Amino acid sequence: KLARIVFTERQTPAPDHHVLAGRLHARGRAPLSTEPLDLRGVVDRIGGGDAFAGGFLFAQSVGMEDADALRFALHTGALKHAQRGDMSFASRRDVELALTEHSSDVRR
Repeated sequence: KLARIVFTERQTPAPDHHVLAGRLHARGRAPLSTEPLDLRGVVDRIGGGDAFAGGFLFAQSVGMEDADALRFALHTGALKHAQRGDMSFASRRDVELALTEHSSDVRR
C-alpha cells in the first residue's frame, strides 16, 4: 500500500464550536478531503487528533478504502469532542451511527 499522510483541519469560531475536515495525501495521487463537520457544543477537544488517527488505522485494518476510512476517522475524532478527558470511548457502532446522521450537534 501507498504511504499516506492523514490529518484534520480545524476552524474554531468559538471555544465550543469547531469545524473539522479530514485530509489524506499520498504520493502520486490526488489529495482526498471530507466534507467539513460543524461541531457545536464541544466539551473537550484534547485527544480528538488521536481519536482521528486511531479511527483511520482501524478503518484501514478492516479493509475500508481510503475515502471511507477518512470519513470514519473524521467522525471518530468528532465524537471525542463530546467527551471529557483525552480518550475516546466511542465504539465502532457509535461511529457508524454518526456517519448516517445529519445533525451538526455533538451527541452525548
